[in-house]
Amino acid sequence: MSNLSVDTADVKRFFNALWPGQEDGFLSISSDGPSGLSSKFFSHPLKLDLLCNAIERWSARNVWFTVGLIGQRPDKGRGKVEDVTGIPGLVSDIDCLGGTHTETHLPTKEQALKLLSEIPFKPSLLIGSGGGYQGYWLFSQPWIFENQDEREQAKALSRRWQAFILSRAKEHGWKLDNCGSIEHLFRIPGTFNMKAEPVPVEIVEKNGFRYSVESLEEFLDDIPDHSQQEKQSAGSDVGKGSGRIWDIVEKCSFLRHCRNDVASLPEPDWWSMVCSLCFEGGSGVVVHELSKNYPKYDVRETNKKILEALKQTGPMTCKVIRRKTGFECPGGGCGIKCPVHILNGQRIERDDPAKQDDHLFEWEDPVLLDDFSLPEMEPLPGILGEFSQAVSAATETPLELAQGLALAAVATACQGKVEVQVKRGYSEPVNAWVNVALESGNRKSSVHAEITHPLLTWEAMKREEMEQEIREAESQRKNQEARLKSLRARYGKAKREDLEELEEEIRELESELVEVPVMPKVWVQDITPEHLGTVMSLHGGRMSIMSAEGGIFDIMGGRYSKNGVPNLDLFLQSHSGDAVRVDRGSRESIYLEHPALSMGLSPQPEVLKSIADAPGFRGRGLLARNLYLLPVSKLGHRSLETEPVQSIIKEKYESIIHALLSLEPSLDERGKPVPHVISLSYAAYEEWLEFSRWVEKDLREGERFEYIMDWAGKLPGAAARLAGLLHCVRYPEQPWSEQIQAETMKQALGFGAIFSSHALKVFNLMGADTSLEGARKVWRWIERERSQSFKKNDCYNSLKGSFPRVADIEPCLDVLEERNYIASYKEKKVGRPSITYTVNPELCQGWS
Repeated sequence: MSNLSVDTADVKRFFNALWPGQEDGFLSISSDGPSGLSSKFFSHPLKLDLLCNAIERWSARNVWFTVGLIGQRPDKGRGKVEDVTGIPGLVSDIDCLGGTHTETHLPTKEQALKLLSEIPFKPSLLIGSGGGYQGYWLFSQPWIFENQDEREQAKALSRRWQAFILSRAKEHGWKLDNCGSIEHLFRIPGTFNMKAEPVPVEIVEKNGFRYSVESLEEFLDDIPDHSQQEKQSAGSDVGKGSGRIWDIVEKCSFLRHCRNDVASLPEPDWWSMVCSLCFEGGSGVVVHELSKNYPKYDVRETNKKILEALKQTGPMTCKVIRRKTGFECPGGGCGIKCPVHILNGQRIERDDPAKQDDHLFEWEDPVLLDDFSLPEMEPLPGILGEFSQAVSAATETPLELAQGLALAAVATACQGKVEVQVKRGYSEPVNAWVNVALESGNRKSSVHAEITHPLLTWEAMKREEMEQEIREAESQRKNQEARLKSLRARYGKAKREDLEELEEEIRELESELVEVPVMPKVWVQDITPEHLGTVMSLHGGRMSIMSAEGGIFDIMGGRYSKNGVPNLDLFLQSHSGDAVRVDRGSRESIYLEHPALSMGLSPQPEVLKSIADAPGFRGRGLLARNLYLLPVSKLGHRSLETEPVQSIIKEKYESIIHALLSLEPSLDERGKPVPHVISLSYAAYEEWLEFSRWVEKDLREGERFEYIMDWAGKLPGAAARLAGLLHCVRYPEQPWSEQIQAETMKQALGFGAIFSSHALKVFNLMGADTSLEGARKVWRWIERERSQSFKKNDCYNSLKGSFPRVADIEPCLDVLEERNYIASYKEKKVGRPSITYTVNPELCQGWS
């Protein structure tokens, strides 16, 4: 027994996951010694090596820890519930058949895992305890109690979670131990279960899933308190849930339809039922009961849908139900706004404006029309930021425009010459596609001219340097070609015995033909894919597209192709640096081994909207490769009195760009050009890894990047590219001679986060509903007019320029009503009734 070896790596991984960054309090560990339970305390922040040494001395014993954080070291014992000042999350302990357990009503290990899989929250940690499994659902941050009330709240949450787990097990006929106390003992991974023969306690799974206290509480709010139900009636039917909810179902025509026709219920109807009921206490079990005969019913998926529905701002209204399902209540309906209000008697008498007073109308919180508040972009470090700020001030344009294009200019200068090695086996090139969407009239061309000026001057300088060399090479080449022409003419008339000598002379002269140097070119504007391949092949496989418009998207979409089919391969592979072959019809194909293409564009927002549905643009990842900025225009707020960019700032920027343009790539063993490698310092890598984990978490269903996973999945790589560009600006002479430091990486990650906020707004714009856009326009009119109530015709007459027909404005008003900005009623009068709208009082406070 004494030879058992504690897995200290598992011990450290486990406690680092439970208590990240904890600065105070104590960890209590306990062991079953000869004289009973003995305990030791370790202060936070934990000295893990010291902790592991203590556990190793107990390697032949059972070792546990107290799940709760102990605030003060107790005089004796391992700590009581009143000593607990925080918990890392919620825990369950599922004993399994076999081993030392005598209880027969237990699941097998396979059944235990299936039980856990049915819970809509995946455990953050799954521990093999040697006799079963222990699941940990960790909070986003450990919950440190500020007072006694919070401790009681945590105790209640833990007890309710345990009751939920036990009730799910009981449905299968299994009996599990209750371990819901916040001072409970659990086994430590890396140690051994010593109840019989030693069995390792191991980390089975560790992932990045963490949960807010609120999300778990909301979930449990919809789960009946089974322990209370059992106390009330041993024979009660748990599936019946709340009597109030069943009364609602019985009284509401739509919900009765969902109950009675569930076997053939369309999906929109079922979803509307879930959204109608989910906010009522105890509704979870009712939804499951109503759904049992639904063709697509699945326990776990239904739980997920309930959680998804709870993200709405309130129960679904009757109007939305009609729109989504087409269901019409008999007799024109009961006048209730939501099915769940049917027991309250809160009718909305649509034909009586006197009954529209706020105390009779139950207003819900408005659902905001625009959830994307864009963070202010900080200046780029060093001369890039200084120059961009100067250009922005001189042209009275948003800073994002100059900074986005400046990054594209640096990428133009560095691409193909350096790459960022993030870690062993993973590198990123430094070319970048930057799209700054801005309306016409914002002096975009002036900004482009300032940003690209060093590219033009460098090309001109190189042309001047090479002019004599090119002239001499061209002359020599012409002479050689004239000599070849003469030899070939002689060959056609030569005698047989002279042919071999002439052939040898022709071959020799062909091998000596002088290559005429190509005038250097680093950027173009609009260009076809075929011609782009040719240009790139002449310039080391590198090129950049810089344009104040978005015409290149039309070209990518197939404007000049014979069949109108998009030709995206060269663009896509030139972003990633993958080898590509460009076929040019009857001409010889071009092979680019390491293509590198950068772009700096400033199209109008409408262009981005138009390309969203272009064939292949989203599906093949073209849109996901762009870094987007959507700045606020300064039109209408300019002084029109500005000073030009100072010469000294221009010269500094130009010298940096020229230095980077003059860099040469490295050479491989074949003598072919390859990029120099820039590595990350350990601290920089740690920063990048933490950022990548943050992105990964937000890729999950229901999280921030759920609908732009294609774009956000590339964000960590894009951040590494940004770090490489900032590093090259900092060390323009030999950027590969220094590692990327943590400071530079932090700056790059900050800009990556800003790009992510803009990307969310751009993709929202690309998929924008015209009704939603129109609703924003109508709401702006309401705000200007400060109208607390208005008629549909008044609104239409004021906005005729945007809505040619009354029918065009109606969907926009519906959006505002669905989002609780306004409510409508019909005013009784002779003839056709007039529709009047009243504004949510919460939104018009202070209006007169």
